[in-house]
Parts: sequence; structure tokens; C-alpha cells
Amino acid sequence: PRIGLAAKPEPRVRRYVRLGRTELEVSDIGFGGGRLRGDESLIAHALDRGITYFDTAEGYGGGKSETTMANALRGHREEVVLVSKTKAGADEQRPALMARLEATLRRLRTDRVEIYLNHAVNDLGRMQNPEWWEFAERAKQQGKIRFTGISGHGGRLAKCLEWGLDQDLL
Repeated sequence: PRIGLAAKPEPRVRRYVRLGRTELEVSDIGFGGGRLRGDESLIAHALDRGITYFDTAEGYGGGKSETTMANALRGHREEVVLVSKTKAGADEQRPALMARLEATLRRLRTDRVEIYLNHAVNDLGRMQNPEWWEFAERAKQQGKIRFTGISGHGGRLAKCLEWGLDQDLL
């Protein structure tokens, strides 16, 4: 640095906000683990900068993202909001959904996730599957998830969102 100029502070999260209709307070910048494949230093860097929202999915790297996140968040679990996702099909049954959630929890080395999403929803049939909603309620009762929702990437997502909002599910 030049003489007389103060060093620039390292970038940090500046604001924490309430997430939707939950009581969860999260950093306004989140960490997405979609391409995370073993580099724990990225998560440590995010934690050091005040990020508290960490998102992953069972399908990211065949579960590798979840295991990497678990390793990096060791000792910080109570400080973060942990989100994971699964692709629940229109004909998916509760036992299979619960088995996948339990596998996610094992990979994440935790007893719960704050948010569990039906991932990449682009088909109204997936939204209308009563098995997903019954599974989600049961998992909430068991303390394995706190909140549910959907994620999507386009196409018919608008129809799915409209249906979920009409049903007061989102």
C-alpha cells in the first residue's frame, strides 16, 4: 500500500436477513456447493467472510459436495443454515425419499438440515405428488428437516410456482 493510504479491509458479509417466512437469519450472500468436489478451503474462506447460508445437493458430484461440506463445517454446524436438495419424482414414494434424506444426513454428518428442497422442479406432477408432502411433514416431525421448498431452472417452473403458491405450500 502507498504511504498514507489505509489498507482495504477484506470483503465480508455486511447484512443478515430473515429468510422468507422462516425465523432463519442468513447472510445475504450464500455459498452454493454445486461444483464443490473436495476443496474445503473454499468453505473456510466463506465462513471467514461471514457467510452462513450453505447449499448443496445429493446429486452434486454424486454426494461429494455434501461430504466436502461436512468436513469443512466441522465445528461450525450450529453457526450455519444448511440446505440440501433431492429430485423427488412424480411417482416417488415416502420410503425412498426418507432413505435419500437419511443418506444426505450421513454424508453431511448431521442430524438435520434447516431446508430440504425438491430440486430442479420443472413438472407439475412432481409438485402434486402427495408422497413428497407427507414425507416432508414426517421428516419435520422427526426433526430431520425444518423447512421445505422447491428449486428450479426454468421451463415449466412458473406453473409449478403458481400451483405451490395457490396451495399455500411455498
